[in-house]
Amino acid sequence: MTYYWPVVAVDIDGNETEASETWSFSTNYDDPPEEFSPASPVDGFVSDTVAVDLSWNPTTDPEGGAVTYIVYISTVPGELGTPVVIDLNDTTFTFTGEDDQTYYWTIVAVDENGNEQQASETLSFSIYVEEPPELFTLLVPDSADVIITYDVDLVWETAVEPDPGDSVLYEIYVSTDPLDLGAAVATDVEDTTYIFTGDDDSTYYWTVKAFDTQGHETYAENTWTFTIDVEDPPSIFSLLTPDSGFVADVDTVVLEWESTTDPDGDNLTYDVYVSTDPLDLGTAIETGLTDTTTTFTGDDDSTYYWTVVAVDENATERQASETWSFSMYLLQPPQEFSLASPDSGSRVVAADAELVWNAAYDPDPADTIRYDVFVSRDSGNLGAAVATGILDTSYTYTGDDDSTYYWTVTATDLDGNEVDAIETWSYYIDIEDPPLPFSLISPDSGIVIDVDTVEFVWEMTIDLDGDVFTWNVYASTDPLDLGDPIETGLADTTYVFTGDDDSTYYWSIEAEDEISAVSMADDIWTISL
Repeated sequence: MTYYWPVVAVDIDGNETEASETWSFSTNYDDPPEEFSPASPVDGFVSDTVAVDLSWNPTTDPEGGAVTYIVYISTVPGELGTPVVIDLNDTTFTFTGEDDQTYYWTIVAVDENGNEQQASETLSFSIYVEEPPELFTLLVPDSADVIITYDVDLVWETAVEPDPGDSVLYEIYVSTDPLDLGAAVATDVEDTTYIFTGDDDSTYYWTVKAFDTQGHETYAENTWTFTIDVEDPPSIFSLLTPDSGFVADVDTVVLEWESTTDPDGDNLTYDVYVSTDPLDLGTAIETGLTDTTTTFTGDDDSTYYWTVVAVDENATERQASETWSFSMYLLQPPQEFSLASPDSGSRVVAADAELVWNAAYDPDPADTIRYDVFVSRDSGNLGAAVATGILDTSYTYTGDDDSTYYWTVTATDLDGNEVDAIETWSYYIDIEDPPLPFSLISPDSGIVIDVDTVEFVWEMTIDLDGDVFTWNVYASTDPLDLGDPIETGLADTTYVFTGDDDSTYYWSIEAEDEISAVSMADDIWTISL
């Protein structure tokens, strides 16, 4: 920008004189390059190669000077560190990074005077080069091993997957043809072991292929062989007695099974397995038997699972073709039990007496106990049961007042075995009577009194049981609800009541004996103050 400037001199009278010349000057500020932005790759881009082309939009210097660029690339967001290239004239740069890494990048434009302008954004990109699983080897069985079982445990090394977040599965190839392993015998195997079941007297060739989720694959570095040469087990045989599901009413059972032979001509012995766990017969209870019978003694109320294993001289085994079960169930009566309440000789103050006894235990599982209840006034003859077939351990019996009853219970199981309670108890019904009815005396009902204090008076009464009793006083302004007593435990038949002016009160008296049996006066009277 160019500026022109003169000067004018002015005295106090307003006379002016202009300078003899007008001069000029120019300003020239050194500005940084203009704002600009990255172009590609876009933020979050994932490259499948380690070489990544970076580009950005060009910028200019306001003064018309040349512009160069500095490229910053870092693995730490917010910390770009030192530049990877400086004095770059182009607006592109090819960066070679590391696989499985995320980078953060930006550009700084620099003019001839060193003024800088950073790009408007810092972007990121990731390098993720898909790679196949690494080479691995077979482990077990060693090549050319001889296996003496039909089931062969094939084991190999874990194939390392270089791509993070990727996973490896395996396909197993087994064939009797060394030139053609054919189709995989197992696919999508996650573990590094596989049990292959083959044929006796056969040689097999095997290898493993590892593949990742992107379809990249790597075969084991070798193909190995193994030969199956199985010692023939004894011939198939069956159990004979007792039949499966048999229930014995004794604790000793004779187990018997078929005799069998060995195809190799070996001598045979038998191991017997008996267990209460159908899924785990445990260790043999008898071994090395030459006979085809044995006697087993077990526990009552138990179910046993049994089988037999024939063993030849080379320890080759053949299990019986079935596993059978039998149970031992010795019928037993319920065990002794006792009465619970009411205690023998106790007083019951209601006609309905709840008779309660302790449950009788039946040692036979799945058995059910029912109870018969006997109640009588005759201690020497309880007569017929007043209730039968009760599943609960209580029964409510309704008797007469002022009477003594004798009672006991008999327990019976489903097989008809029975046992009596160990005692016969008694109880006495003595129903508590409340005090006799009585009446209010004064003041008369409906009276209006011109003072705020009045004496309530009522009749004396008696308690037929001879109990001591007291009086409770009720007074309320609500004719439908006398509420709680305003005074309790009075010994006299009078009470001085103080109320509010211009109020009507409803009052009555309650007699309560020592066991809380109550009798209310035969009326509710009113009084107005």
